[in-house]
Amino acid sequence: WRVLARSRNVEAALEWHTHPDVDADDMAMFLAQRGFVQEALALQASTSTRLSVALDYGELETAHDILTTSSDVPASVLFDMLNGLGLRCAEADNTELAERCHVQAAELVF
Repeated sequence: WRVLARSRNVEAALEWHTHPDVDADDMAMFLAQRGFVQEALALQASTSTRLSVALDYGELETAHDILTTSSDVPASVLFDMLNGLGLRCAEADNTELAERCHVQAAELVF
């Protein structure tokens, strides 16, 4: 699958994602590094890998969606991550998403 991805034949590479020897997290990072961010985010990779890809490549709305729909993120970690994401959104002039992040983080406290 790596050879296929390097040759930009992503569709054929993605056919390998269910093979038992292929790690979805590894594939997601590899694809994202080669510019196939949406394809990487679509893989059934771990929450942390999908979040990392979304943040690393400026997909802030996707990062928010991952955080708010994941059930495996503890509330204390979610609080910190939502606040951090809110700051990144504010820096990127996405004030609407920044406000949503901070409101959702505040709701975790009360």
